[in-house]
Amino acid sequence: MGLQIACQDVDRTLCFVVFGALSGHLDSLAQYVRAKAVRRNRILIDIRGVSKRPAADNVFIHALKYPSTCSCNIALLDCQENRTFCLLCERLLQTRGYQVCAFSNEETAWEWLLTGRTQSTRKGCVYLTRHILAKIKHWLNPMRLSHVTPSS
Repeated sequence: MGLQIACQDVDRTLCFVVFGALSGHLDSLAQYVRAKAVRRNRILIDIRGVSKRPAADNVFIHALKYPSTCSCNIALLDCQENRTFCLLCERLLQTRGYQVCAFSNEETAWEWLLTGRTQSTRKGCVYLTRHILAKIKHWLNPMRLSHVTPSS
């Protein structure tokens, strides 16, 4: 299944709902959003319907391609189980100058877009750090190193 993007205007906010395989189509999504979002103050990108997400290295390379030319608020909405992926995207895009926040709750995303109230970024940073450390700990599990013999 390819990438499908639905676009609509809700309360002067441009809403994109993305379905299908996002992996391999980051450029297409970015160019479509950029073309549609000219002179907009608020954008909501809902990727809860995405079936295949890109790898972290592809997201990083993609974020480097597009310098911020947009001063609008961008809310990225995804499922709770994909929170780590969204926080990674959020951090990468913020370092490029975008005003973006990732959410797993649609009401919170709308509240942020409509009021301009910033969410607690410290909570997201702590969550991301804990999750990455847990993955590293699992990867370095002593059982995985059982093929290494101690030197005498």
